[in-house]
Amino acid sequence: MKAIKDTSALYTFVQWIRPYQGWIWLSVLFSIIVGIIDVSLAILSKNVLDTAFEKEVDQVVPLVYAMLIAITAGVACKFLIKLSSIHFSAYVIRDIRARLFQKFVKMPISVVESKHSGNLGSHVNNDTAVIENVLENKFYEYIYYPLVFVCAFIYLFHINWQLLLFSVILIPTSSFLIGRLARPIDRMTADIQSRFGQINSSVQETVGGIAVVKAYNLQNIFINRFRSVLHHLFQQSMKIERRKAWMEPVNTLQMWGTYFLCTIISAYMAAVGAISVGELLVFLVLINQVINPISALPQLISNFKMVLAATERIEGVLSQEQERTGGTVYTNLRNEVAIQLKQVSFSYGAGKKVLDRVDLTLEKGKTLAIVGPSGAGKSSVFNLICGLYELSSGSIEMWGRDMRELDIAFIRSQISIVSQDTFLFPASIMDNLKYARSDATQEELIEASKAAHAHEFIMSLPQGYDTFLEERGSNLSGGQKQRLSIARAFLKNAPILLLDEPTSALDAHSEESIQTALRDICRDRSTIIIAHRLSTIKDADEIIVMDQGRIIERGTHEVMVNRAGIYRDLYAATRPSMGRGI
Repeated sequence: MKAIKDTSALYTFVQWIRPYQGWIWLSVLFSIIVGIIDVSLAILSKNVLDTAFEKEVDQVVPLVYAMLIAITAGVACKFLIKLSSIHFSAYVIRDIRARLFQKFVKMPISVVESKHSGNLGSHVNNDTAVIENVLENKFYEYIYYPLVFVCAFIYLFHINWQLLLFSVILIPTSSFLIGRLARPIDRMTADIQSRFGQINSSVQETVGGIAVVKAYNLQNIFINRFRSVLHHLFQQSMKIERRKAWMEPVNTLQMWGTYFLCTIISAYMAAVGAISVGELLVFLVLINQVINPISALPQLISNFKMVLAATERIEGVLSQEQERTGGTVYTNLRNEVAIQLKQVSFSYGAGKKVLDRVDLTLEKGKTLAIVGPSGAGKSSVFNLICGLYELSSGSIEMWGRDMRELDIAFIRSQISIVSQDTFLFPASIMDNLKYARSDATQEELIEASKAAHAHEFIMSLPQGYDTFLEERGSNLSGGQKQRLSIARAFLKNAPILLLDEPTSALDAHSEESIQTALRDICRDRSTIIIAHRLSTIKDADEIIVMDQGRIIERGTHEVMVNRAGIYRDLYAATRPSMGRGI
């Protein structure tokens, strides 16, 4: 099973690097040249010494020139190896990160919610960093080491095979020990990558909820939780480093022991005339070209497995389903029913039904209000209308067409949303408004802001529309953020408007100005309002009361307030407070 996964990951990795095979082949070519040059320099050095000892001085100079040319070519090729490696590494990592981000935004929201944002971020940062390091800094070694090993081994075997075999007698035993020590490192490394995801998650959770952490004096709890994750990471890291520490003396023994044997035996053979002084030199130089690839082999294998593991984790994300594509786009909509839910049932995953056979109709240009206790299913209705989740059963129609037949981008182009929790991006006010419609002109931005009663406060800021908003708009008040949200809805100018308790978290003064803007934006639009304050929906064309995923009452305010039921009880409870939260 592991072999099948590795084969699949290798195939995926090859597909990632294939578009940049030009740079890869350049790196391979220059790696081969460097390998040949390194072996050739040792052979040229042998020839220089042998020629000098034979007093053929006139033949030494050409050999010296050849060595200088080889050194110059080697330096140039090393530069070109690095240059080509940087290029194809940068291109490959750019593509992987772009594909990951594209997958994140195209995943169904149910899939995104099942994964922690810290783990998703770990794929973009940590897993790609593993691949980047190997491609940029280690790739040439997979070409260079096998080549110089083969060339050096063949040449030394040709000079004196007995000396070569005596010299490398320690290598099999030490290589076996190193392989045994390195075997668990792959599993430990995979665990460390998982711990990095937990660290990212912990940091994001703490920073995102820092106000709650401080308000409830949770600092020590979160610090201890983070320390626990760090402790596990530290333990795994130390286990790996201890194994590497044991590998180091074995590696050193292999390298220096082999070199020692080669030196003693070759010196003896040179002394008795079995080999020349030049052959002694070339043996001492090239034996390193035999030892070094073998010493590097465990690390090369480990790096390769780390790349395969990172590839497997990334591909696990890239292979996730994404939102449906295709469907019909309509340009001429004449149906008098904007939204219609027919026997809609829905649950999040395998959990309890949050909507149970819901029927509702929003006619064109009308306003429909939904009220009910928390958990009644109100927000789930909005999520389904926006196409964020798939129905369990039933159907939803937009302009008389089943939404499953419509293009998802078209569906969302028909809808503007103003919610109680306004999300603003860390960008300028102008950029945040333009997210509603990227081709909007400056005049249209200002017009939408004025309609949302936002222009005045925007112009009071030091940079006006160019004012940079901090994360989630933390440098604005709640009322100001809501006005920007309404301005975005004005700018988008979609025919269907969804208002999700837009004034529930505002004070009385802010609510008054926001309500004025909301009345303006609802005019001539098909609107659904999730109401927290019943005083804001008395003029709705229809009010629906939901509880435990079902519609239990419906009618106008005048009808239901004079009829025994939940709505009248809720309205009676709010009258003394003149619009306080129910």
